[in-house]
Amino acid sequence: MHTHFHKFFKLSKFIVFIVDLLLIHTGFILAYTIKFGTNPPIANLEPYYELIPVITLSAIILFHIYGLYNTHGKAMEI
Repeated sequence: MHTHFHKFFKLSKFIVFIVDLLLIHTGFILAYTIKFGTNPPIANLEPYYELIPVITLSAIILFHIYGLYNTHGKAMEI
């Protein structure tokens, strides 16, 4: 039973991580759509596509630095 719970916990943690990354990129796209409407200039969209790896890696690093997925029950002191 313990191994099933452990596998489920790891899987759910991974799913939350993926959903967080998707929400970050959805936020960028939504902000862009709000600013430029439904027919955005492609010249402004290309730099975002080039920066997707940088944005994703930055988010992963910041999530780790701030202990976003720390499950040890310790709250980070500010």
